[in-house]
Amino acid sequence: MADQSWALEAPPYQDGDEEDTRGLAYQAACAEYQVFPVSVYLRNLDESTLSLAHHALGPRGMQALAKGLSVNPQVTTLSLVDCWVGREGVQAIAQYLRAPGCALVSLDLTQNGLAGCGDALGELIVADTSRMTRSLHTLNLSHNRMRDSDLVKMARHMANMRIQCLNLSHNEFEERGAIELAAALPKTALRQLNLGWNHVTGASKEIVTALQGTSSLTHLSLEENGLQPRAALDLAAMLAANHLPLTSLNLGHCLADQAVLKALFDGLPSNRTLSELVLAQCPVTAPELLQTIVGKVPQCVALRTLDMRGCFVTEAGMQAAAELAQKCSRINLITNTEDDEPF
Repeated sequence: MADQSWALEAPPYQDGDEEDTRGLAYQAACAEYQVFPVSVYLRNLDESTLSLAHHALGPRGMQALAKGLSVNPQVTTLSLVDCWVGREGVQAIAQYLRAPGCALVSLDLTQNGLAGCGDALGELIVADTSRMTRSLHTLNLSHNRMRDSDLVKMARHMANMRIQCLNLSHNEFEERGAIELAAALPKTALRQLNLGWNHVTGASKEIVTALQGTSSLTHLSLEENGLQPRAALDLAAMLAANHLPLTSLNLGHCLADQAVLKALFDGLPSNRTLSELVLAQCPVTAPELLQTIVGKVPQCVALRTLDMRGCFVTEAGMQAAAELAQKCSRINLITNTEDDEPF
C-alpha cells in the first residue's frame, strides 16, 4: 500500500516538455518496480539536497529511487525520514553507493523501523567504505527501534569505516551491541558519535576504555544511558590527563553520584580540548560539590559552554549557580529556567 502513495500526484511533466535523461531513468525504474514516481524528485533533479521525509516510499519505492539516483551525480544530501524503506530499500541504497555516479555524503534514515536490518546496514557501511572517491560524512540511524543484534552486525562491518558522523540515538541497544561497537571504534574515522537514549549502561566501561584508542572522535553523546561509577571516574581521569581529543561531551541524565561529579569537576581545569560539556539533569546537592563547581569551573580554560539545566535543585544550588554565573562571563552557562523552583 505504501508503494502506491503517489497515485494521486499530478504528473511532473506535461506533453512537449524536454525530459532530462535522469528523470527518464527514474521513471523507467518506477515502471520496473511498479510504483508511482515521486514528483518532488523529478522537479528537483539539479538540486544537491533531496528531502523525501514522510513520503512512505516502502521497499519497492526505494529500490526505484536508488536506481534513478545512480545516474544523478547532483545529489549529495538525501533525507529519507519516515519512509519505511525496509531491508530491501537499505540494500538498494548500498547498491546506489557503489554506482560510479553516486556523490552522496549525507544520508538520513531516521524513523524507518529498521529493527532486524543490521545485516543490510552492515552491507551499506561496506559499500560506502569501498567507494573510490567520496564517502558518507553523515549517517543518521536514530529512532529506528533497532536492537542489540542489529548493532552487533553493523559493528562487525565497521573496520576502516570512513563515516565521520554517526547518530545511533533513540534505539534499543544494550550491553552486547555496545561492547561490539566499542571494539570497532578505534578502527573507524568517526568524529561524532551519538549513542544517546539507549540502554548501554552495562557496557560503559568498554566504551570509556575504547575512547583511549580513538584519535579522531571529538563529539560524544551518552545522554540518558547512565554511566557506571567506575567508568565515569575513569572518564574523568582521562579528561584531566588530556588523553582524549573530545571537544563536546554530553552526559545528560547520566550521573547522580556526587563523588563522581566532584572528580569530574576537580580534573576539568587541566583539560585543554573540551569546549562543551552537557550535564543536564545530573543533580548537584552535596555542599562540597557545589563549592568545587564554583571554584573549579572558572579555571577551565577550554570550556565555552556548560549545560547544567536541572542540576541545581536546592536553594543552596540556586545560590551557587548565581555565583558561578557572575564568575564565568566568558562561559555560556545554562542552568535552571526562571520557572524552576528549588526543593
